[in-house]
Amino acid sequence: MSESFVGEIKMIATTFSPRQWAFCSGSTFSISQNQVLFALIGAQYGGDGRSSFMLPDLRGRVPVHFGQGPGLQPYPIARQAGVEKVTLLPQQMPAHTHSLQANNNRATTSTAIGNVLARSPATESTYISGAVTGESQQLNDAAVETVGANEPHTNMMPYLAIHFIICLNGLFPSRN
Repeated sequence: MSESFVGEIKMIATTFSPRQWAFCSGSTFSISQNQVLFALIGAQYGGDGRSSFMLPDLRGRVPVHFGQGPGLQPYPIARQAGVEKVTLLPQQMPAHTHSLQANNNRATTSTAIGNVLARSPATESTYISGAVTGESQQLNDAAVETVGANEPHTNMMPYLAIHFIICLNGLFPSRN
């Protein structure tokens, strides 16, 4: 690889990390043996900061630039957040209603398309052509029930798993 900056992170499709690079898998490193990298990233990704520090752990994670974009929440450096699966609760659902349109006249057809519900005799007819009659009525709460199994659903964008590596030895980046 061309000369890289210490602490630089790249994606790579190999099954191994090249010399002077390590996988971004949260490994613990000795400060005394990796003073330059520690000088740049410190113990913000873990470790005791006296004798050890940890590399960023990007396994199963998507990197996000730290800071705060317009209209977005702040993302502090080294913060991990987010979940793979989530169970939605009723209070997380937007308020909404379901209307049911019906006609109070006798049903004349069993075809739903283009028709509305009607007063049904003990026959196969359930619908009538024409408009809704009468005032709107609220359904009894018992007529519609909450459904779902309180099971989590996947909360992930499409992805391709690939290795992230960090440069252990190389050029020391200078500040602007």
